[in-house]
Amino acid sequence: MDPFFSAPCPSVRASGSDDARLGSKIATSVQHIEKALATWPLSDSGIAFNGGKDSIVLLALVQYVLSHRRTETSSGGRADDPDARCAPEGNFIVDSEFSWSSLALSPARRGSSDSVRTIFFLDQNNFPEVLEFMWDVAMKNKLDVVIIRKHIKTGLRCLNSRPREEYGSCLVRPLKVVFMGTRRSDPGGTNLSTFSRTDEGWPDIIRVNPLLDWDYHDIWNFTMRAELPYCSLYSKGYTSIGSVETTRPNKHLWQEKMQRYLPAWCLSSGALERSGRTAKPAQEAAPFL
Repeated sequence: MDPFFSAPCPSVRASGSDDARLGSKIATSVQHIEKALATWPLSDSGIAFNGGKDSIVLLALVQYVLSHRRTETSSGGRADDPDARCAPEGNFIVDSEFSWSSLALSPARRGSSDSVRTIFFLDQNNFPEVLEFMWDVAMKNKLDVVIIRKHIKTGLRCLNSRPREEYGSCLVRPLKVVFMGTRRSDPGGTNLSTFSRTDEGWPDIIRVNPLLDWDYHDIWNFTMRAELPYCSLYSKGYTSIGSVETTRPNKHLWQEKMQRYLPAWCLSSGALERSGRTAKPAQEAAPFL
């Protein structure tokens, strides 16, 4: 990556007040994740991962909580105690003593009883760069991956209809809870709550939305500060990635003088995030909302 694209924009140079604001959102998200893991068995849960900027932040936060649960267990604490908190008193303090590296992705313990399935929803219209990124994250972080190649609704119904005696492994157990990276600015996100059942006509699943009240720049501030990986398309002016047919670089990032697009994190306003998305063709899978 050349220096132009690796240099941070003003929008991701967090000040002390920005850190405090983001720290509060991290604390709330961590608590939501902890509550979900204390309420439902880990073996019934999964993380929806599509290779997008929101899903990589979600994955990092869930892994962060799981790593602390392992630490508590190894030190004699109760990992299933709903009152146990990674962040005391609901405050996630980001100050001079805080290390953002504690939120970086790290290899999971593949196949272990305290790992969570990562659900890949794959489509023939995925960008090759997105698929490459997804598999790279899966391999480097030793994720337990479940691949659903069907329409999302059909794939979930197939997964959840297997008889118990045919489970074979935890990977094919029915999904009762799915962690998602949905934000309120996403289509269908306005009326969601942190814990929401799927809509009528979908398999009965609890959607956990820890990032619901994050905004576009929260996602990029977190990604840059925690040094998370991200799909290469974001460095080329893409700000919201869907299918190949419905996604273009964001016109608001085009620099006429340099004849190139600024990277996604330089977008001036989160309200412009979906400016590169076009109308969805009828045959494209419906969003998991």
